[in-house]
Parts: sequence; C-alpha cells; structure tokens
Amino acid sequence: MPGCNCVEPANEAGLDRRVVSMGATDQITFPAVNSCFAIGVVLADGSLLGGHVPMYWDTPSFSVGMSLTMVHGQDGEAHQMQASLARIVNEINGLRNGRDVSAVVTLGDVEWVTYWDAMLGHFGYPKEIRYRKNAGTCNLILDGALQMARVQRRLAAAAGYSTVGNAARNFSVAARPATRVDV
Repeated sequence: MPGCNCVEPANEAGLDRRVVSMGATDQITFPAVNSCFAIGVVLADGSLLGGHVPMYWDTPSFSVGMSLTMVHGQDGEAHQMQASLARIVNEINGLRNGRDVSAVVTLGDVEWVTYWDAMLGHFGYPKEIRYRKNAGTCNLILDGALQMARVQRRLAAAAGYSTVGNAARNFSVAARPATRVDV
C-alpha cells in the first residue's frame, strides 16, 4: 500500500505536498496537525485526496494577520485561516476535476468549525467524519485499503504517537452518515 504525507505548505519537500492525490488502496498521513486543519476527501471511485491547511500561509501572511489585529483591531487570525482554507479547498477541487465525492474527513481545533462549515458545500454535501481536537498535536491517517480513518495523538516530546481508541471510522459508501468525534 503506497502512501504519502500531506504536510503544511512550509514543510513541502520531495513527495510530501500540501495537496495530494492517491489511489483507492493507498494511504495519506497528515502529520503533526496542531493549529492547522486537515482535509481528506474520498472520491466515489475510492481515490483519496488530501489538503493540509495552515493557520498562516507564510511569513508575510502572518505579518498581515498580526497587523490587522494589532493596528486595525480586526481579527487577522480569522482572516488568514479563511484565506488558507479557501486556497487549499480550491487546490483539492482542481485535483478532483469534477469527480463525485463520497466522504470528507477532517481534523482540527474547534476554531476551524465555522470556516469549514462555510466551505463544505464546495465538495457537495457528502458524508462527513469530523474529528475535533481540543488541544495538542495529532496525526490523521486515511487508509484506502481498509476504508478507514484514524487519529494518533502525540505523546511526550520524544515518545512518538499513540492511536486514539474509539476514533477509527469507516468512510466506505455503506458506512453510517456524518459523525463527529472529539479526540
């Protein structure tokens, strides 16, 4: 089962990309989801797409966000989160190329919920598995061969990750509809 990492734009290198496309029996890992947001898309043919959304796209975006907040009293963080999310959703839809979506799997902090709800219609309104994390760093793993999503939570700094019990969900067409899982 081939796999790849779907990483934040700042961490792109080699095969690790911010937006990825894999076959129906492949795996996508979204490593180190902390303040960012992970989007996994399962197409009707079983193919997998993924996008890793940063809170701030790059250093200039961070500067603009902080300027809006500090100088103008606006919520610069919210503006940057929405802009980053829209950019990744557009890139995923470019890879999707009009193909039908059967499920969407997401992982992120509760701060992303409002922005994601506004974007979900860009994939139609498929079945959704929404992992909400309250704090800490997690990995999201989409396994096409098993048609399962699972989450790993980071342990102490050098100890690695541990699978979150009761968080695995089946994203096959026959599986139950939308679900929210707090991890």
